[in-house]
Amino acid sequence: MSRPSLEEPARIHENPPPNVEVRGPTIEGRPPTLDDHGANREARGPIPDATTANRPARAKDAAMQADDQPVPEPKADAPEPVGPAAERLEPTAERLPVKLVCHQCRYDLAGLAIGSVCPECGLAIAASWPDWDLREAHAAYTMRLCRELGAIHSVVVCSGLVALSGAAVAWAEAPRRSTELQELGFALGAFALFVVGIATIATGAHLAKIIRRDPNAALTPGGEARKGMVVGATLQAAGVVSAILVAGPISVVQPDLGTLVGMVGVAVWLFGVLVVHVYAHQHALETLRRAGVQTRRTILERAPGLLPLTSLGLLPLAAFGVIHWAWIFAWALFSVALAEAGLALRCARARQVLKELLPEPK
Repeated sequence: MSRPSLEEPARIHENPPPNVEVRGPTIEGRPPTLDDHGANREARGPIPDATTANRPARAKDAAMQADDQPVPEPKADAPEPVGPAAERLEPTAERLPVKLVCHQCRYDLAGLAIGSVCPECGLAIAASWPDWDLREAHAAYTMRLCRELGAIHSVVVCSGLVALSGAAVAWAEAPRRSTELQELGFALGAFALFVVGIATIATGAHLAKIIRRDPNAALTPGGEARKGMVVGATLQAAGVVSAILVAGPISVVQPDLGTLVGMVGVAVWLFGVLVVHVYAHQHALETLRRAGVQTRRTILERAPGLLPLTSLGLLPLAAFGVIHWAWIFAWALFSVALAEAGLALRCARARQVLKELLPEPK
């Protein structure tokens, strides 16, 4: 039997026998080969070079399909991000202009957004850095400011009572016909002066404690006035101690030295009263402005403030012996008491305005 020629395999594939199944398409230029059972192998797909060339196109089509996918919307009940997370979503949010710490936990809030919260305790930054408009301020800050004005009111009232008691003592020292009335007035005035002097020291210490308890007291509105009031309250306490607690025992042994110490104490106390009066008036006026209230002083707040100046005009009369110095001293202290009463009314009015801004308790 003669061997088939090289062209016979091509003829076999072109006209396969009936019992042979062709399982794959014929690739151009590459005839399918038969396996051991006489069947051809399946086509293995495109050549490797064509596969590599199609990869960028398939990647581009996948990217276009990903862009066409809808972006899921956030859930309606999802909590809004706060703290640093909110700042990343709002890079243009207004930042704190000063180095501030949290009023509650003393966490450093430098660089955080004003509308965010403390990352440590969750307290709103508005409670530590308030708005200028008190109608928009945080309730915690408004409550602190209300307590602060209450302490200032107490200091001013005690200063007025000290001045009134001192005026009674000076009136008792003035010459008069009734010696018994003079002794009674001096005893009552000295006792009242001792009591309200101790109250002045206590209220001044309480005011200083409230101001120093706030770590941002010097940075928030009214910081300069707070510093001045602490200095003035300290001077008042030093003057009361010198004029009452020190000068009294010394006067028993050496009257002249006791009188000198007492006069120095009264001068220090008067200077402290003046400092507290100026800064307390400024602080109360600023509070009313921030609350959107008319800052015009009432008659009771305005008129008593000018009375202490009238005592200066009486000094020449005392120098020439026309009026006894005790009368001038009594009038000066009485006018100081009236001026402090006018300031107390203004502090009370500012405090009442703040109470109206606070939310009603549930």
